[in-house]
Amino acid sequence: NDESMNFLYNYLLGNHYYNLDEFDKAEMHYKSSLDYSNIELHQINGKCALINLYVREKDFPSANKVLNSINVEDLSYQSKSKVEAVKSRVEYISK
Repeated sequence: NDESMNFLYNYLLGNHYYNLDEFDKAEMHYKSSLDYSNIELHQINGKCALINLYVREKDFPSANKVLNSINVEDLSYQSKSKVEAVKSRVEYISK
């Protein structure tokens, strides 16, 4: 019943499957982790992991869709920096 634990469980499973190159399972768990997150940093970590997965698969439209769903103006400095770094990476790699 703990949302943070459910987030962490799914996020770690996503990382596990990502490292095994099982991207469909990783995507499923990253998306599931977002359903449990009500903490800004968790949301950003989950979305950045999902973006990185899409970049690795060269699915730039999906990566940009997730990026566009993030309202950077409302984020803390730490989260904003993380999103800006991922955004720069997507823009560089997609060229």
